[in-house]
Amino acid sequence: MLPEAKAQNTIVLGDEKWAVYSAKGHYQYNKDGVPLLGLIVTQKGDEVDFSLCSNKIIKVKFKELVPTPAKCSQGPSDPGPWRTGSKNIQYVVKANSDPSSTIVRLGGKPVDLGTLPTSYLSVFMGAKAGDTVGFAFTGEDGKPSLGILTPYQ
Repeated sequence: MLPEAKAQNTIVLGDEKWAVYSAKGHYQYNKDGVPLLGLIVTQKGDEVDFSLCSNKIIKVKFKELVPTPAKCSQGPSDPGPWRTGSKNIQYVVKANSDPSSTIVRLGGKPVDLGTLPTSYLSVFMGAKAGDTVGFAFTGEDGKPSLGILTPYQ
């Protein structure tokens, strides 16, 4: 399960059942005065593997990360080494700029996430085409999972 994940729901996409998590979005790490944006990949004690938007993973102390409403502007062109529980992660990107649209690109294919519980749908309202709205990964149980990036409250 992802660090920062909340209550789990499920959604059926195609013929597979996916676990859905509400993941608190991106964090910022200041390296030598330069802000770096990314997501927590794994956490062990007070140290985390922090994946930058470029997919480079660095180890940092959790207390050095600051929550930010900023998001990686686009998923990386290289799927990179994203890992959680040793499973690959890929960005879920809004497919068009219609504010009410729940169509995303997942694995390069358009997918409608309109069957998500209402509490998740607000993430799509302000998103523009190409905005990262979540990420897909294989959970520790081997099942497909989605982390929907909800805003910080």
